[in-house]
Amino acid sequence: MVLSAEGDTPAGEAALRRALQCLRTRAEDIPDAAARERFLRQVPENARTLALARQRWGAAEVP
Repeated sequence: MVLSAEGDTPAGEAALRRALQCLRTRAEDIPDAAARERFLRQVPENARTLALARQRWGAAEVP
């Protein structure tokens, strides 16, 4: 994350947490489980957000 790379780790983490929360909220609105998984895993920006969150906090905090 750019903010983290520049040394602003708290702001970078806050931005990633906001992005993850937004992603979770949007995913919850998708009733079909298969479509929800495609949204999370096959949209490059969403998959990257999840990967960054897993890298930062581990799999337990990430869907």
